[in-house]
Amino acid sequence: MKIIKTKKKLLKKLKKKKFNISLIPTMGNIHQGHLFLIKKSIKISNLIIVSIFLNKPQFNKLQDFINYPQTIKEDLKKLKKNKVDIVFLPNEKEIYPDGFYKHTIVSVKKTSTILENKNRPNHLNGVSTIICKLFNLIQPKYSIFGEKDYQQLYIIKTLVKELNYNIKIISIPIIREKNGLAISSRNNLLTKNEKKRASYIYKYLKKIKKKIYYYKFKIFKKIKKKYKKKFLKKKIKLESLHIRDSKNLKIISKNSKKAIILISVFIKNIRLIDNIFVNLKKNK
Repeated sequence: MKIIKTKKKLLKKLKKKKFNISLIPTMGNIHQGHLFLIKKSIKISNLIIVSIFLNKPQFNKLQDFINYPQTIKEDLKKLKKNKVDIVFLPNEKEIYPDGFYKHTIVSVKKTSTILENKNRPNHLNGVSTIICKLFNLIQPKYSIFGEKDYQQLYIIKTLVKELNYNIKIISIPIIREKNGLAISSRNNLLTKNEKKRASYIYKYLKKIKKKIYYYKFKIFKKIKKKYKKKFLKKKIKLESLHIRDSKNLKIISKNSKKAIILISVFIKNIRLIDNIFVNLKKNK
């Protein structure tokens, strides 16, 4: 496994031979979810690149950026063990020579101003910009993402289509801990007791799913109010709860065939997100 820290050295390596590349972009703190993406990439490509870059523009609060778990030594051990070929490990100056706010910004207008953007302004622009930079630099055949950050995934699929990237985006269903909690780097910031409470996120999502009836989404406001109280009893603050068409993230219509329920919560100062799909045809 090669560790490459500059764009120049990475380009030099990639020019030596034609590779069938799979790219897995990360911010580090490698966990089982990332390793599952790597296992998928082994089956479809002959060069696996994992990028590790803590992208500051994705954080709307400086303290969240500072608190984000960084475990680079452990990350590299895990990546080597799981047969990653290249780890691209640039610093901030390498990615944004003059700083992000003087940098060209990529914005997917269709979906960068809704849902997550309400609570995390410019977060999605930070995501789309770093992803475009990595795609332009590495030019992978495949790039693999989990479905936990569903709006982020949708934005990446949209920019690939609209900016004419010849890249296939592969999405992998959410990997969960035994108690149902969606695996995330932020889980490492939770205590044992907080993890136990966090398991109610998925438990309640499954209950909400059962309460949704075909086209009768007016009851969703009542459901949201009810579960806000339920979460508070578990010392969980509900930040947002939405139901959207999973195909385009628009408001549900009579033509919608599949929905997705998106949730974000806080346990103390730790923000967690999750989602669950609803097959509308089965919820008559």
